Amino acid sequence: MGKGGGMATTAEFPALPGDAPAPAGDARDRKPYVVIGGGPAGLTAGYLLAKAGRRVIVFEADEQVGGLAKTVVDADGYRFDLGGHRFFTKATEVNDLWLEIMGDEFLMRPRMSRIFWNGKYLDYPLKGTDVIKKLGPVELFCPACRTCGRR
Repeated sequence: MGKGGGMATTAEFPALPGDAPAPAGDARDRKPYVVIGGGPAGLTAGYLLAKAGRRVIVFEADEQVGGLAKTVVDADGYRFDLGGHRFFTKATEVNDLWLEIMGDEFLMRPRMSRIFWNGKYLDYPLKGTDVIKKLGPVELFCPACRTCGRR
């Protein structure tokens, strides 16, 4: 049973066609690799293992994979995103992997994300100079001062 009484999801990934064959070896190479959790990290692990020629089973407690990056549909057909659907990375290899998986469905959009903290908007992903400039040294190094009145 999954969370909320629904059925859990299990996905088995055979080795992907055209990818590296499974390495020869002992019996451990014939048993599937088990990944716990079907969120972005678990699905990525399963994908990369399958791409390397390994058999993989991904277990997810919920009825649908995706973790906090999924969209659910309610009884009236309205769609809700459970978590942020913005993907940000400075790592080229991570970006290349998502482009490989998503292909044309991976939409690149210029967006600005910010965090509202104590009446100020901070750039997100956080930038050290922006945080220092907007919070100042007292709040930056003594966050308790905001509540104890030492400003």
